[in-house]
Amino acid sequence: MFCTGRLPFCYEMFKDDVDLSDAISTNGEIIYSGGKIIKASHLEKDDATALFEYAIKEKEYLRIFTFDYLYSLNEEKGGFDVNFYLQSAPVSDEEARKLLEEKTIYKVAFHASHERLLEIKKDISDLKLNDIYSKEAYKIVKKL
Repeated sequence: MFCTGRLPFCYEMFKDDVDLSDAISTNGEIIYSGGKIIKASHLEKDDATALFEYAIKEKEYLRIFTFDYLYSLNEEKGGFDVNFYLQSAPVSDEEARKLLEEKTIYKVAFHASHERLLEIKKDISDLKLNDIYSKEAYKIVKKL
């Protein structure tokens, strides 16, 4: 059993070295058995779009995970980058919106301080999301 928080495309490069036919990836969002997906949870399109628009409006660093791509708000250049197999290319907000409409979103992650993540959680409380985590929150939960 191979377990990771990463997306399938991030660990595909290990397929010659590790048996990936049984895997839990994307923090449990995608589960493989016998090389076939047996469970895949994803965000609703409206929720993913709302998070995308929130990140742009609030200038928050956001990463959006699809099956084969990672989109991240580029703080230095503004706009989003699309990442594939560790290569990155900038895309406009409109191009990113179009790609997000076409893709299934498995996970999003805001990167901010613990305090800011708690504020974001309040701001987006009307969305149907599991939760939002920070390194500090992870450390607290890990101790329990």
